[in-house]
Amino acid sequence: MAQAEDMAACVARKSTFDGVTPLTYAKVAGAKGSKVIIHREYPKQCSATEAAECNRGAYVVPGDEVVIAKQCGDWGYVQYIGQDHITVGWARAASFTRLEAPIPSEPPTGTVNDEAKGFRDHPERYKFELAQGRTVPVCEAYLQRLNQTEYWSPPYCGRPENDQVPGFSRLHRVALSGQETASLYPHLAAFEHTRSSTVHLPLDPQEAISAASGGAGPAILAWRYDPNVDIQNDGAPDNVVIWEGMPVGPPPGWCGDTMTSSGTELSKGQRSRQLAFIAGADTKTIDDERTLALFQHPHDGFPHSGFQVLGFIPIGSPISVFKYRDLTYFDTFFEGGGWPDFYGHRARLSTLDNHLAVFLHRNGATRQVCEYIFHDHRRPRVLGHDTEAESHE
Repeated sequence: MAQAEDMAACVARKSTFDGVTPLTYAKVAGAKGSKVIIHREYPKQCSATEAAECNRGAYVVPGDEVVIAKQCGDWGYVQYIGQDHITVGWARAASFTRLEAPIPSEPPTGTVNDEAKGFRDHPERYKFELAQGRTVPVCEAYLQRLNQTEYWSPPYCGRPENDQVPGFSRLHRVALSGQETASLYPHLAAFEHTRSSTVHLPLDPQEAISAASGGAGPAILAWRYDPNVDIQNDGAPDNVVIWEGMPVGPPPGWCGDTMTSSGTELSKGQRSRQLAFIAGADTKTIDDERTLALFQHPHDGFPHSGFQVLGFIPIGSPISVFKYRDLTYFDTFFEGGGWPDFYGHRARLSTLDNHLAVFLHRNGATRQVCEYIFHDHRRPRVLGHDTEAESHE
């Protein structure tokens, strides 16, 4: 009797697939041509008259990968993220072979300037809530990745590479050389101010030293990807560069600090400015046209005051790139502070800078796919009431 009650309690216990509580990933085992039914209800709770309905569910086949939230007796409560749809239900636990979980974080390696990367002395997990893109495969999968990643600096300082969740590919970041940063620096300074990297802006002696310091800090944190990434999803990979520090913002390393240099405590962690752009094949020039098409904010002014800015205004900062299955995406936190979201709305939302959006560029256009609310424990009372997100699905 007690065992039956325990089983009933296990089945009734609420389980989610957001990654806040531990998840297990597994692959469907079995002979070729076999199927594993995913039952909508726990099978042993189905009466004889309901058996046919209980057994009429979706199915997975050998080689498919699933997420297991809990196991009650011989049955696992699973999620299958398909190409277009997501299925949740119960399946026989013996049908799955559990996958070995990769390391979910990128600890300091000593091969780059760890202080410049903003590393703390221990990793932390943070909570994200999916606000737009529910039941969209990439959005649900990325929610699991965001919530299971162990961050050595707050997520608004950047999201590390992580292929713990099936479907994601680990991209290889390569710090720019001193020659590459020296070549790009004046082009980037011009592009940020004029949207044209060909304008000549001379550097003073100190800037010239910083420009040639390379992408591993302390003045600049910048990297490209090897191999190149197909950020436009057109079959022609691009030389995408992510850049933080001079000349687009202060030197990296202070992002996430809750104390100013004068000792004043802040209500939230400080944020860095990190840009993404398309560089030439030799990583010495900037492709202005493609960079603007990909990353320029479509509403680049303060709509409530009519103020306009002539320079490069990105969709947000910091920008990260990731590949899920066959497509390449980028994500960014919105700027907030009077700047609108991607659609030109919510400029007055005080917590818009805690909204992380995912974008897909394909067929010559950038569109928003997902949006998450980041629960920053440094300002919980404000964010506790932040549930505003717009749907454009």
